Amino acid sequence: MRLSDREKVLLLVLALVLAGAGLYLGGKVVWRYEEQLAAEADRLERAARQAAALEAELTRLQGRPEAQAGGQPLISTLERLAGQVALKERVQLTALPGGAQRAFEGVEVRANDLNLDELVQFIHAIENAEPRLVVDAMEITPAFRSKTLLRLQLRVLALY
Repeated sequence: MRLSDREKVLLLVLALVLAGAGLYLGGKVVWRYEEQLAAEADRLERAARQAAALEAELTRLQGRPEAQAGGQPLISTLERLAGQVALKERVQLTALPGGAQRAFEGVEVRANDLNLDELVQFIHAIENAEPRLVVDAMEITPAFRSKTLLRLQLRVLALY
């Protein structure tokens, strides 16, 4: 069977269209694969940076001496924080008893007649203090004198 020139041209055009479609689809698959690889590489880089930051934090915490950074006891740190938010007169601090080989220092904090803004500022100051402090327990109750004032009782720990 002999093909005419017209059929040969038609088969050539068909072959070129099929080859072009194949290249397009193959390129699309490769492009998606490259996008997936780039996303995975970004995720792994973020995880590596996070691991390095956690390692640095762990090293910093393990190198901490028995006394807090700067040599300040926890009560002094909390008095300073209360002074920063103008609550020093309304805050009562009591050191928690602990054994000789304790891994933390604790203070019980009581504050009376706080409005909501003062309460939030004080807790924010404690949680963002340096050295790192942990609020172990918190109780917020309404004050007896007013429905808008609050009483706060916290247990704050400094971990070593």
